[in-house]
Formats: sequence, structure tokens, C-alpha cells
Amino acid sequence: MPQIIFAFWLFGCVAPAQKERTGTVGVNPGADLQSTVDSHPPGTIFLIHPGLYRLSTAIRPKNGDAFIGQVACAPPRTACPAVLNGSRLLNSFESANGNYRIAAQRAHAPTQDAKHCEPEYPRCIYPQDLYLDGKPLVHRNSAEGLSSGSWFFDDSANAIYLRDNPDGHILEIGESFAAFDASTANNVTVENLTIEKFADQTTLAAVGTNVMPSPEVGANWVVE
Repeated sequence: MPQIIFAFWLFGCVAPAQKERTGTVGVNPGADLQSTVDSHPPGTIFLIHPGLYRLSTAIRPKNGDAFIGQVACAPPRTACPAVLNGSRLLNSFESANGNYRIAAQRAHAPTQDAKHCEPEYPRCIYPQDLYLDGKPLVHRNSAEGLSSGSWFFDDSANAIYLRDNPDGHILEIGESFAAFDASTANNVTVENLTIEKFADQTTLAAVGTNVMPSPEVGANWVVE
């Protein structure tokens, strides 16, 4: 399948600068991606080897950096094997009135007015999703009457409720706002990566968020 290239010229048209690459660095699962970026000069190619990378904060690239998955893919049918994941695992739960409860959680604030939500998705204004074995559950307005495939984040009690038994399954909550922060870097390339389960806020994206209002900052990104 043909690959789709998204070229971003943010807040104005800036002539793309010549990318001067300074070397290639291999990155393996378990590595701290931000520390790896910080320890290398601008224009480094980071070759992301297959595996899962959980990001607690967005990566802040330097000018000309490139983040390339080691193995190419053909989206949307084939996921790239190098995965940047913005969720965290939930491992401790208890039974609660027919549901399952995960305590000691903290919700991200809603990002817009609920009037923008469709009736079947009443909590669309909350940026976090809950995933059971990789599938997002529908966020309901209450823990009462939950059914299979639905959940509720009680932010007043700092607790998550779901109907499905998570025992023996992978349960994840979207946590990090973005995979890449474009607030300072120009001429960045992001290629052949699966980017998933980020709690990106309304009008912002998981790639290239927090762009400053300037035609000379966060410009000329290529996401393929």
C-alpha cells in the first residue's frame, strides 16, 4: 500500500531548511527516549527497534532529529512493530457492587463543554480512555448500570469502575498527553511508528502538540 505523508508547516510557511544529520543511534525497548535525545546533538537519527515504549511525558526533539521505526509498515492494516504508548497499566482492582474498582486514580480535567458530545459518548470531553486488551471502552456518566464494554472515572472519589473482569487481561488508562512536543524543534521526521493510547486534549494532537505561535518554531515536520 502507498504510504501517506503528512507535511506540517505550522503557523506560517517557512522554507524547509536542509536537514543536516549528525549520526544514527539505535534505541531499544526499556530505554529512556528523552534522555537519549538529550545526550545527542541536533540532527540525530534515532532508529527505534521493535518493541513497546511507554512514554510518561512527550518527547522533546531537537532541530532536525528523526525518529524512525526499524521496520516499515503499511497503515492502516498493519501496525508498525515499534510502538510508542501513552498509557499506563492498571494491575490492582477489587469487586464493587457488580463492577470492578481501581482506587487511587487521578483524572485529567475535561477539555471542552459536554454539549459537543454525541449521546452515545457522553464523556467525550475527558481525554483519557480505558483499554481492555487494547480495545477502548465507552466512558459512561455513572458507575450505576455499567455493562460489558463500558467504564466510569469517578474523579470525585479518584476511582475507576468497569463491568468486565480485568483479571488475566491487559488493562490500560491513557495518561501521557502526547508522544512528541513540537514547542521548539523544526525539521523533525517521525516515520514507521505505531503511536497509540495517548490522552491528547481537544484541538491538540499526539504528535506535534504545544506549538508556539510563531512561523519559525515547530515548523516543517514530516510524519510518515
